[in-house]
Amino acid sequence: MASGGQALNVPVLLAGYRFSPNNDDLIVYYLKRKILGQQLPADVIPTTDVYASSPDKLPLDDFKGGVPNEWFFFSTRSKDDNIIALDGGYYAIDPEGAGPITWEGKVVGYVKTLNFYQGSSPDGTETEWMVEEFRVNPEFVPVNNDDRSTQEKIQNLVACKISRVQPEPEWNWNSTFADAQVHRNLLTQSLTKGSYCCFGMDGIRERNSTSKHMKRLKDVRHFSPGSQIGSAWEKG
Repeated sequence: MASGGQALNVPVLLAGYRFSPNNDDLIVYYLKRKILGQQLPADVIPTTDVYASSPDKLPLDDFKGGVPNEWFFFSTRSKDDNIIALDGGYYAIDPEGAGPITWEGKVVGYVKTLNFYQGSSPDGTETEWMVEEFRVNPEFVPVNNDDRSTQEKIQNLVACKISRVQPEPEWNWNSTFADAQVHRNLLTQSLTKGSYCCFGMDGIRERNSTSKHMKRLKDVRHFSPGSQIGSAWEKG
């Protein structure tokens, strides 16, 4: 709040921009300023209790302006337990996802990562949901010893990045090579008709040629990830 009890005039995210800050920016320009009641660069991070329910039941639509499968919230800090039980699942801390956050050579905060599992610990099934919880380093926030309200925020208020990590689609090698054979056949037909084909990521381009002699263009043309399709020949 600004002086006199008036709300700060917080700017909104500019049109055409997407909110996806670096870890240090999230702490320095958003979490720290939120704790101190200062104006934020953009009023885009809502507040909710991230650990009150499973990730898919959170008010994700309240966060707008981000990139797909990524949401940000201010929240109350999670418990220090390795397991946080919820209705229908639980969060488990990922020990490899914890560490300090530095900015201009200073430790400004810390992050820990929690993966969400369905079922009961320790036999739950890992889901595609995860939370990265960012808290500020108390030494980075200037506060008076008698300012109990700010001190409480330093200890309990965090910024959370919720991600839905969808698995990569499996590559169908049989389909890939079948497509390659089709394009080889098209190439052969094209050469017999007095023209040539070039392979690219956008498919096949065919142009007419009136020359009587063929020369090899390049040994390999890439058509799709993980596949190499024949050679292109040109009449020249």
